[in-house]
Amino acid sequence: MIWAPEPWSGKIGLVDAVWAAAHTTQFTSIGWRYSRQGAGSGYLPATAAAAHHTIALANCSAPLAAAQRWRWRAEGAIVNSGDGGGGGGCLSTSGGGKLHAASCDGSAAQRFRKHATMQGHVESVAKPGACIDMNVQAGDALDLYACCVSPACRQENEEWSFGSTGEFTNADGQCVTVGAAAASGGSGSFVTLQSPDAKDFTVVIETMANGDSTCGYGNSGWDDIIVGQQPHRVSFCFEASACPTQPLVLFYSNFNRSVAFEKHSAPKLDGSCCVALALERNSLYTLSTVATARKGAYPIEAIVPVEGQAAGCGSVAKWTSGTAFPIPYSTAFSASSVGSMEKYFADMQVMTA
Repeated sequence: MIWAPEPWSGKIGLVDAVWAAAHTTQFTSIGWRYSRQGAGSGYLPATAAAAHHTIALANCSAPLAAAQRWRWRAEGAIVNSGDGGGGGGCLSTSGGGKLHAASCDGSAAQRFRKHATMQGHVESVAKPGACIDMNVQAGDALDLYACCVSPACRQENEEWSFGSTGEFTNADGQCVTVGAAAASGGSGSFVTLQSPDAKDFTVVIETMANGDSTCGYGNSGWDDIIVGQQPHRVSFCFEASACPTQPLVLFYSNFNRSVAFEKHSAPKLDGSCCVALALERNSLYTLSTVATARKGAYPIEAIVPVEGQAAGCGSVAKWTSGTAFPIPYSTAFSASSVGSMEKYFADMQVMTA
């Protein structure tokens, strides 16, 4: 989870999981207890109804229904002529854990392309290395899955195709079909941890949207979380007997905007011992009475995947900026290096380089 491909640059790279772990480990110690669901832990209140429609496989109708007619535009949008409600809509990867049809907005989340090497595979532009899953049956919701590039995939001859009348079908001839409007969804979850002496507490809040996962496999198995693009205001209230008397600290990460473990202004409790937070999509928050947490000062370099890899799941492709090894390089093997290797002889020395 930590990379140092250029130790001479003095920079390291961290995956998001490291920052996510810090939201708990920096504010708790051995012996802290989790609160049970409904008494300090649970799901955040549902947001307003989502403005999109479900997508699933179904047997093709004859004649072809409007909800099963599609066209693939030159810019990459896959557009439906019915959208389940009479208006056009685009196949989209944002908003929930499954593919859905939403109003066309030209975003990368609504653009697809033919896979560079796998015939019949449809790849997401927003998530390189993630293709529309072919291992689904009639009635199943469509999802993204890591593009398969092995010889076995070629032998299986799994292909998506577009018919002359607009049908978008899998290898079994089943049609991609727009369903009903999606119901309102949850907006995330939270968990509270308490110190053994009950004097300190930590609340960790997440608003991670499955559909925005940069991993080609998605967050498989998680419930759909439908979170709006605008901040969702939520109040957290404490019982009078547990109302904290010490100041609170707030740390925040937003993985859409590459904001990692930043300390925000301390929120204030109102007269009812409640604190209101404006929660953003794909973010982590820690609200705590533990004031010792800090973010390290070591320079962190952003990591970007190569085209075709599942971002966040594949190997590191490159830094956003790179520096060549300082050649010529020489060392005098000073006395301080006796018993150990000199600088740049091993990646493990990056922290001292």
